[in-house]
Amino acid sequence: DYASSGENVQLPSGVQWIVANCLRPHALIHSEYNTRVVECRLAALALAKNFNLPNWSTIKTLAEIEQKTHLSLDTLAQKVRDFFSPEPYTAQTAAALLGGPDALDSLRTDVPWASAMLNDPKKQFFSNNAPSTFLPNKIACF
Repeated sequence: DYASSGENVQLPSGVQWIVANCLRPHALIHSEYNTRVVECRLAALALAKNFNLPNWSTIKTLAEIEQKTHLSLDTLAQKVRDFFSPEPYTAQTAAALLGGPDALDSLRTDVPWASAMLNDPKKQFFSNNAPSTFLPNKIACF
């Protein structure tokens, strides 16, 4: 707990600490960042299952797949292009890809906002073309 384990620090002369609040509500549930996190986790789970990796349901990142398969980043990117449909996925189609709705349980547990996204029947994942999300020049998921 950071609040109860503080330490006094002497700031250099002339340095000031400013704390500000813009009073703008923070709504991450609808942000592109949160969508990308869920997409990356879905992609990692789907690829881990496709590669028949042991304990595939515990895989969280594409970097883990890269390490476990020993595939180069270029080869992995090609596998992504070959595996994913260019059409957007819903939570239902993603769950089917993973073997059923229970396959999304770890994502719902690990990512606080994932449940709200996965429960929205209109939410689309990979809507900007799934393969391009994971190409080497866009390694946000790694």
